[in-house]
Amino acid sequence: MDRLINLLVKFFVFLSRFVPIFSKLGFVDYRDIGDLEKEPKLHILLVGYNGARNTGADARVAEIVKQLQQRLGKEKAQISVMTLDEENIRCYFDSGIKLVPFSSIFFADVFRACCANHAVILCEGSTLKSKFANALTLYFCEAAGIMKNQHKPCIAYGSEAGEMDAFLERTVKRLCSDTYFVARTQNSLEQIHRLGLNGHLGTDAAWKFDSSSHTRWAGTELRQSGWNGTAPLLGIAPINPFWWPVRPSLIKWVKAKLNGDHSLQFQLWYFFSWSKQQELQFEHYLDAIAHSVNEFAAKHPCHVVILGMERLDNIMQEMDLNQYQLLHADDTELVSELTSALEYTLAHQEQIKDKIGRQLVSYQHTLDEMGDFLISWLLSHESST
Repeated sequence: MDRLINLLVKFFVFLSRFVPIFSKLGFVDYRDIGDLEKEPKLHILLVGYNGARNTGADARVAEIVKQLQQRLGKEKAQISVMTLDEENIRCYFDSGIKLVPFSSIFFADVFRACCANHAVILCEGSTLKSKFANALTLYFCEAAGIMKNQHKPCIAYGSEAGEMDAFLERTVKRLCSDTYFVARTQNSLEQIHRLGLNGHLGTDAAWKFDSSSHTRWAGTELRQSGWNGTAPLLGIAPINPFWWPVRPSLIKWVKAKLNGDHSLQFQLWYFFSWSKQQELQFEHYLDAIAHSVNEFAAKHPCHVVILGMERLDNIMQEMDLNQYQLLHADDTELVSELTSALEYTLAHQEQIKDKIGRQLVSYQHTLDEMGDFLISWLLSHESST
């Protein structure tokens, strides 16, 4: 099924080269930017994995939009954001941002959106990877390929690249050859260069996201859960690291329709990977977290909070904290390692806080440079048309 999606993406990319020739309906030409009669605004499309309540993905896009508005001005750019659910993401943006719905069967949605915009920004962290879903990378490849065919700019902003299936690598090399990548980690940049693609090192675009407006709400929620307002907070963000990648399957889709069991259905025809071994690994992982947290809380009174959001492991390496705080979910000694990590964090909390603070300043400085580069990159394409 992944290969079928691959073929469909290539088909829509192929069709895109004929849109400017045979139809002006819905197509915007980059050469018309600045023409007050034709196109006074630069139409920018943000292509990401938004609207699915992924905290990192939505915060990242919100910050990119803010950068664009601050540097370009609302009068110069029309910004559109692709989303799986408009209601889930509307709160991040003002009314001037256009939300473009798309579904898991994304081919026509991406096609129409890219044809109707002058420039595309790929804004998902996991841009080029097979780890989560080949379809996600192919979604970005379609956007990149369409912009390439229509001679319009495409940039991947704060993106990562990792291991990919062989057929997917070939597609990436072909469709993303004109896309410029601002990588968020050194390892990703090395992989991007290995693929023969262009780019430089940046950071994650979400580092300036400001959630202070929700501090009062968070305090109320914590007190309702039993927090006394003074006890130390211990945040735990468990995920299921074992049911990836998500893959399409018509057979599983039919079975789910017939038996009513949708527990492993991600969306539409996409399903999580799962087996008895993966189930046992997940149970061990959860038991290890629960055991370690209970043991720690018994020795060091605190209020435990379960956080529903994505954790970025590579950050630990950049802060030189990976030796003690970057653990592997399938380690057989996960209980003792988690307990040691919690004790280390408590004993060195001031040093860790200082490291994180200094690194955050560095990230924010890098983000400012990225914003300047992004606008310069967009305007340089505009002036060259």
